Amino acid sequence: MAHAVSGLRRIVDSWISWRDRRAAERSLIALEQQMNQRTAALSAGNDQLRRRIEELEAAKMRAEAASKAKSDFLANMSHELRTPLNAIIGFSDLMKSEVLGPIGSDTYRGYVSDIHFSGCHLLEIINDILDVVRHESGKMELKEETVAIDDVIADTLRLIAPQASEAKVSLHWRRPAATGLPGLYCDRVRVRQMLLNVLSNAVKFTEPGGRVEIKTEVTSGLELIVRDTGIGIRPEDIAHILTPFGQVASIYSRNHQGAGLGLSLTKALVERHGGHLSLYSAPGLGTTVRLSFPPDRLVEPQVERDRAIGLGVVD
Repeated sequence: MAHAVSGLRRIVDSWISWRDRRAAERSLIALEQQMNQRTAALSAGNDQLRRRIEELEAAKMRAEAASKAKSDFLANMSHELRTPLNAIIGFSDLMKSEVLGPIGSDTYRGYVSDIHFSGCHLLEIINDILDVVRHESGKMELKEETVAIDDVIADTLRLIAPQASEAKVSLHWRRPAATGLPGLYCDRVRVRQMLLNVLSNAVKFTEPGGRVEIKTEVTSGLELIVRDTGIGIRPEDIAHILTPFGQVASIYSRNHQGAGLGLSLTKALVERHGGHLSLYSAPGLGTTVRLSFPPDRLVEPQVERDRAIGLGVVD
């Protein structure tokens, strides 16, 4: 009897062992099937991703080629237009001055003034287009030197004063304290161009009787701040107007002259100096533009450097 029980137990143990092996085999087969399915899915996903990358690379190459073609076209057309424009501006200026004799008619004098103004305006737009093309192609060069930013602001305000006077907009310069400002290592012409673009926009979009203010702040770097009491810009439109030819059609392109290059070019120029442009605005609350230059572009005045190293100053 004990022998029979022992045999039965061996049979049961063998059956259990066989059952466990079969279950393990089935689990292994199921696992291999799942792994094969996932491998196939990953392979298909990789193929799709590779095709997508190839499509994106091809689209990028086409976009770069189109951008280069556009830049080349704008550059060539701009150069071609400048030659006849210079002749128009030069001859109309001679006629305005009546160097070779009187024109003889006030109406004709008005026509000549309009021709001269329109030619100059178109030349400014063409020069801005060329600057944008140079920036996009990485060919914009800076002629850098240490400049007194006060002098640059004063020059800019003299240039913008006639436009402000005609628009009946007051200009205000909040001068720094008597200690003065550090020098700025920059391209003087380009910095003046930035300020002219920003101030011109501020005057253009400020109603008669409004106010445009410029001031400087020295924090970690140097900030040139232009604030106006103009019509303002919706926050959702700010990114758009900072792109080349970007305008807000309902306000900017319909009622005011301009190609929409001033702010985008100013942004490019300040970034070329290692700084950045910030714009804050809201409809009816005016606009504030900050041109921020990094600390490494500030140059201590010579007097301050002499005192710092203990040389003293001789009056």
